[in-house]
Formats: sequence, C-alpha cells, structure tokens
Amino acid sequence: MRLAFCFDFETYEIAPGLQHPPAICMSYAIVDRETLAMVNWGVVEWRDGLALLDHAISQGWYMVGANTAFDVMVAQVNAPDVGAATRRWIDVYRSARVTDVLLRQRLLDGAVDKHRRLHKHSLAAVYKHWSGRTLDKNETIRLGFSKIDGVPVSQYPREFYDYSLSDAIATAWVFVCQEYAQRGSVSPHNGVNYRAHFTTQDLLCDQHRQAMKALAIEDMTAVGLRTNPETVEKFAVQLRAERDELLKILVPYGLVRREFSLDVDAVVARFESLGIAVPRLASARPSITQKLYAQIGGRDAELAATQRIRGVWSWPDTAAALADSGSDLVSVTYVKSEAAARRAVELVYLTGGCFDATRGEFVEIAADEEPNRAETVDPVTRRVTLGDVKIDADNCDRTGHKALAAFARYASIVKTLGSDIELMRQAAVAPFHAHYVTLKDNGRTATGSDGGEGTAGNVQNMPRTPGVRECWVPPKGWLFAEADFAAAELSTFAQVALWWIGWSECANMIRDKVDQHSAAGALLINVSSSAEHARREGWKIVKQRKKDGDTEASDARTGGKGINFGCKARMSAKRYKKYAWNNYGLKLTLAEAQRCITIHNELIAEMSAYTAKCESFARNPGKFGSLYDLIHPWSGRVRAGLKFTDVHNYPFSGLAQDFAAVALWDLYCAKWGASELGFADPFYGCHPCLFVHDAIVSLVPEEINRANAAAKRMGEIMTTAARKVLPDVGCEAAPNLLRQLSKKADDPAYFPLFDDAGVVIPIKENGKLYAARGLIKPFDVWEACREDAASTKRPAEKSVRQWLTDREWPGYVIDDVLRERKAA
Repeated sequence: MRLAFCFDFETYEIAPGLQHPPAICMSYAIVDRETLAMVNWGVVEWRDGLALLDHAISQGWYMVGANTAFDVMVAQVNAPDVGAATRRWIDVYRSARVTDVLLRQRLLDGAVDKHRRLHKHSLAAVYKHWSGRTLDKNETIRLGFSKIDGVPVSQYPREFYDYSLSDAIATAWVFVCQEYAQRGSVSPHNGVNYRAHFTTQDLLCDQHRQAMKALAIEDMTAVGLRTNPETVEKFAVQLRAERDELLKILVPYGLVRREFSLDVDAVVARFESLGIAVPRLASARPSITQKLYAQIGGRDAELAATQRIRGVWSWPDTAAALADSGSDLVSVTYVKSEAAARRAVELVYLTGGCFDATRGEFVEIAADEEPNRAETVDPVTRRVTLGDVKIDADNCDRTGHKALAAFARYASIVKTLGSDIELMRQAAVAPFHAHYVTLKDNGRTATGSDGGEGTAGNVQNMPRTPGVRECWVPPKGWLFAEADFAAAELSTFAQVALWWIGWSECANMIRDKVDQHSAAGALLINVSSSAEHARREGWKIVKQRKKDGDTEASDARTGGKGINFGCKARMSAKRYKKYAWNNYGLKLTLAEAQRCITIHNELIAEMSAYTAKCESFARNPGKFGSLYDLIHPWSGRVRAGLKFTDVHNYPFSGLAQDFAAVALWDLYCAKWGASELGFADPFYGCHPCLFVHDAIVSLVPEEINRANAAAKRMGEIMTTAARKVLPDVGCEAAPNLLRQLSKKADDPAYFPLFDDAGVVIPIKENGKLYAARGLIKPFDVWEACREDAASTKRPAEKSVRQWLTDREWPGYVIDDVLRERKAA
C-alpha cells in the first residue's frame, strides 16, 4: 500500500526572530494513494508527532502539507538534534517524497485560463475551491494553543481538537481532489477541467522541485534582515529635506495643498504661561472662550491671532501666516491633490506640451505619446476597458514638466517616509522576515503583498533611490556575501533557442564573451554598419569608449541593454517605447523604438525561428489575438491562455528562476553540511538571507579568510547550479563581500581579487594592485564614496558634491564624506 502522510503542526505564536516556534501538537491524515481513500487521522502531542514523522519517513511514505516548508522547519527545530533532523529531511526531499498542496494548486492553475484560476492560495481558499465548504479558522483558537501546552490531547477542549484536526483533514481532501484532477476528473464543486488544454502532460511534474525551493526560502526567511538605526535616521532626514524642497514647487502649482489645524494643547499651555487658567468641560476637554482671549491684552500677538482661527473668520489666511512664521500653535498637513495632478497630466498630453514656468520654456510631447490609463479586464471576454489617466511616475516624468515630475517624486518620498522607513526602524530592533510567494504565474517569486496573502516589505523590488539598500546591514560579526547571475535572461534565452531551434547567435556571443549590450549599442550609434561587425569588433569599440568616459558610448550601452532585455518578448514599438522609458530612462519616438527592435532582430538572428516555434503553441495559429498553451521546455510546467508577448517571454524568464531555485537548494544543503563536501564545505554554517530574482545574498563570518572562502564557494555553487539547468550555455555568478547592501557594489571595479588558491587578495598587503582598480574590500559604501570623492576623473567644473550626486551615491553618505573632508 502506497500511503501519503498529511500533517500540520500547531505552535506558539510566531514573532520576529522566532519564525518556527516550539510545537504544541500535530494533526495528521493518512491517504491511500492508490484508492485515494483516507485510512487514518488524528491529533497527537508534538513529541508523538515527531515519532510519527520518523516512522512515515522510514516507511517511505509520501509527505504532504499545506505550506509544508513551515511544518518541516518546525519539525527540524523541535528535534533533539536540529542538524541531523535537517539532513534527514534533505534526503527525503531529494527522493521526491515531499509536496505541498498550495504549490500543487498553483501548478494546476497554470493549466487553465486566467479567469479560472484562484486568486488566493491559503489552505482555506483552496479547500473551499475543492469542497465548497468553509474552513473555520478562528483566530482566538489559533493564538490560544500556547495556553494548553502540556495538556494531554485527550483532554483538549473540543474546539481546539477540531481546529487542529481540520487542517490535516483539509490538506488530505485537497490532495485527493488534486490527484483526481490530474487524472482528468472535473470537480462538481468548481467545475474546472484542468485537462482541457493539456491532455497528456503531467500537470504536477514540477511539484517536488517547487517544494525544495520553498524549503530553502523558508529557511532563508527565518534568518531575517536587519538595518543600521543610525543610517535609517540619516536617510529619513535626507528624504524629509528633499520633500520640503519639492513642496516649494508643488504648493504654488496647487498639486499639493496645505491643511491647517489648531494645536489645542499648545494654545492651552500658552494661556497658562501667561497666568490665565483654562477651565475644563465635563469631558475634560479645555474650554477656550472669548473671555480668555480678552485677558491676553498685548502680551502675546500669536496667541491672540488664534482667536480668528477659532472664529473661522480670516481662515485660512491667519493660520497660514502663523504657520509660515514658525508658530507652534498651528499644525500643517500636506495633502496631495490627485485630481489636480490628473487634470494637469491629461491636459499636457492632449495639447502636445506645456509651458514649464519653473524652467521658462515650452516643453513639447511627441504626437504619438499617450498617457497610461487604468485598465480593467473582463475575466471572460478579456476585453480591456481604459479608465482615468494614471498619475504615476511614468506619466508625470514623460510630460517633461518639472512640477509634475516633482509630484511623482514627492509621492514616492511620502510612501518611503511612511511604510518603508517605519519597517526599517523596526528591523533595527528585531529582524525583518520577508514574506515570499515562491511561485507566481510567470514562474518567478515575489515578496510583499500577494492578493491579501502577504505582508508589507517588498525586498525584491526596493526603491531605486540611492540610500535605501545601504540601510540594510549584516549582524555584528558577519558580512554580506552577494553573487548575481550575469545577464541571466540572455543565457536562458540562448539555451531555450538551442533546445527549440538547434542554433543561437545569442549563445555564440555568450561563448565568445561578447558584451551583447555594447554590440547592440554599436549598431545604435552607427559604430557598426552590420550585425556581424557589431558582434566581432563594434562591441569592443563601444566598451572601450565607455571605459574612457565617452557619454555617447555609455548611453549607447544603456540603450543596448534595453534592446536585449526588452525586445525578446516581441513587444510592439509602442510598448517597447514605454518599456525603454520605465526601465532605462530612454525617451524614444515610435520610429526610434522600431529601429531598436530592428537592431535586436539583426543581432539575434534566431528571433524569427523562435517566434515560429512559439506560434506552434497557438490555439488558432496565425490569427491575431490567439491564446497560447505552453509546456515549459525544462521544468514541464504548463501555462494556458498566454498572450503573444507572454509566450515569447515565459520560456526563458521562468527558466532563470528555475536555476536560481536549484542554487538556493544547493546553498541550503551546503549550509547544513549536506553538500558533496559535507562539513568541510566552506559554506557550511553560513546563512542565505535574501533572494532578489538573479542575485542571492548570504551572511558569512567576518573573519577575512573564512569570508573569502565562503563567498567564493557561494559563487561556485551558483555557477554549478546554472550549468545543471543550462547545460550548453551556463551562467556565471561572481561573488562579492559587503558591509551594507548597495547597488554601487555591482560595479566590477569593486569585485574582489582572488589568487590562484582561490583566496581573496588582502588590500593591505597589495595596495598598489587594488589601487589600480580602486578596490576596497569588503565593500563599504562610505569608503568607496571617499575614494570616488578623491577621483582624478572629476571634471574641474564640477564640485565634489555634484560629482558624487551624479554618480548616485546616497545623499547622507555624501554629507558624511564632505563633512570629513572639510574637517581634514
């Protein structure tokens, strides 16, 4: 009999720094995988639960959960020997015997059109989808299990016993229904035929790899991230100063309005300072009457002026005058006037430009420019209805009007000063644990909110503002080791092309170490007249000119980057035009956008054949608007109802996440001594702590030799993982060491130098060697900024502050460096 063991732990409450608390009890349900009948179920004390798990593992049973990674981690940390328990579970995962019904549902959802998919993937939502019944998730009971810890299960209050058991029963029910769906049955509760578009493909073939990735990410999440409180406050001061400067532009334009309120407590204190007692009402609120004002005489003009505010006459002029004078009697709140901003944006696009009084010139907008609008999509007909003009950064910046650009920046700062700064302040006290959604429709992961399932803190997409990342630091005694996959999606595209077509110019350029962004840039600025020349010589010319400080070459390479990453999805010129602006700040006409697409197709000659292969997945080949049903060439995941650009993008975009997932798993194994090197692995005892699409950040011991060995090993593991998935192309991951997170550390000038034995060459003993490259190891943003401030490349006409600002160093770091220079 082949059995599936469905299990779920109840624990103490989760808290920062305690993501896998002590267990209290475990519920279970056992399913016969052949008949799909439940044969046993129950609730046991947590120690008996661990014994049951050991028995199930030793018997070779299939392990099933809902958010399985959490329950596995609870089992590990509650075991007598955490390391031994973890390594045993790693073996179980490697034998493809662990799955997760919530991840299985995401895989099944990929087999149907978008309007048939679930929007939430909690156990309650998935259970209701399959059973039609509501799972009772009483918060009082969930948080009350700690009160019955130590009570025999036989003496549990009935509601606590049923609450615990319902999770295992619901998990087993969903598992059984998903097995029937895999076999082609249609549930009477949801009426969804998951076999409608894929009759023979195993819809759940990727479930075990997804479960492995989820466990590695769950372990990484438990490590958490921390901030430096002093840096956070410096950043907040910087943002408030920038906000106040923007208000000087926005208030006169009416894009932000001031709202005033009387500070009653301050008024009462001012009366009492004059010896005038303020009576109180029965509610204890102060009673400020005209008689009180009559007693002021000429002793306090500010206080006397508040009488006008209370009487409403001369309001808000009097309030504004008091606020402008710096009086503490009036509070000012700034409110964005979104309606005014929306009208202004729409008017600019309608009239083809505007007079920017802040610059004293007329700013034109190209005739083909259209503002972004809110969109609603009918879930059945897929018809798109356009709504109001958006007042996002894209629309505002493209107007070219300084005030509207300031409005977009102001909105961003207000958000950062609110939720982001508050989160970073909390992370200075206790570690912040990001919420990861480990599998999205596009094959990627996500952090932050996910349809109501997640929490705040999108660490995978931090604001681009210099200074945000630098707030995040390793704990005392540790360093960050960071490695990112170089041009990951170029490598994955090349591999998919080789699988599908058998040849690839993109793959050839990767093998020949050609900088493809420079090659595209060579065609863009006519350094090369043919794709062949760009691939052979042009890219070298652009790269050298950029190195020499040529701004045209630098801009051309940026344009080439947009071409390489934007055109493979077969965007229209209109869509690429927006993509280039949003992602690379390139303001193109439609004709220029079309030329970029042409350049890409000349450089990447396999695009026509690639499109032909994509077209083979169409439901209605050759027809405009056809939907596509795709089986991923490596993972076997299915995606139904893709649009034209999505069917081009998904195969290689999803593949990048696949090899990153392999790398995460391999690093998790190395951390626990379960790699091929065992406890001798240089990465043993280190902690992956952040995953950002194509980069992984880990905590490594600060001792320089150990840090260097761990960082290099991390890069090796990631590079090897990429080769497992991309056998013909591969993708290298270069390691780095950092004292703070920073985009500035991506500059190859700051990468560490390794000797023949693989050890980082210390800067102290090899100052000249490092000076030749301007290296500072481990990377520290303040040290690197000091080096840049002393650079001989700074033009004489630029001040040091302007030079550093243009080079996008964080403002508070610039302030510190300039203060040091002045003191010296």
